[in-house]
Amino acid sequence: MAVKKSTKKPAKAKKTVPKLKRMSVEELAAVVAEIDAKMAENHAKTEIAMAENHAKTEAVINAAIDRLTIQNQKTSEEVQKLTKNLNDSFGGISRRLGKLTELVVVPKLRHNMNEQGHNFDHAEPDTLIRGVFGGRKEDIAQVDMFLYGPTEAMAVEIKSRLKESAVRVHLERLNDLRDHEEEAGIKGKKLFGAVAGVVIDEFARKVAKENGLYIVEIHEEEEKLNIEKPEQCRMW
Repeated sequence: MAVKKSTKKPAKAKKTVPKLKRMSVEELAAVVAEIDAKMAENHAKTEIAMAENHAKTEAVINAAIDRLTIQNQKTSEEVQKLTKNLNDSFGGISRRLGKLTELVVVPKLRHNMNEQGHNFDHAEPDTLIRGVFGGRKEDIAQVDMFLYGPTEAMAVEIKSRLKESAVRVHLERLNDLRDHEEEAGIKGKKLFGAVAGVVIDEFARKVAKENGLYIVEIHEEEEKLNIEKPEQCRMW
């Protein structure tokens, strides 16, 4: 005879909650005081560590600033020396060019240009052309040398080393002079252009020729000028 299995589930064991230990006010105060002491100790350690890190960082930054300051001082001294050398160099070149203009170009250029078929009776070096615009005087053009005659004039650009950029600037200057012919004293006169140099770059010569400018080579030792007349003289 088969034995029937019981379908009744076994009863679950009841969970028991541990009883909390009761603390007196004095014990609780002691625990809180201990926690506060630990927190204060940790805070103090953190403050010390932060202060040490800050001091190290500040020392590194100050050292870097000191190095940069020393380097900047050295750089500043080098720049000052370089600037002085450049000023001395350019000042010497400027004085030398001024002397060349005074001794070679001014006495000879007008005469040599007249030999090319012109009729200039007056030469004026370092001429500043100014005009009044809106009731105020303004610079129009600075001309290294101006040649004047009864019916024509010539503006000359003079450089120790003549470069293409200087030729192009002079072409713009000639346009400005024609635009302000009354202020320049060339109203009713033909205006020609010339460029002069002790050394003349290849491209400067090419641009000058293409634009109908006279090319004047200054021979310092021989104190003479070599004038190259353009195939077609341009008039402004």
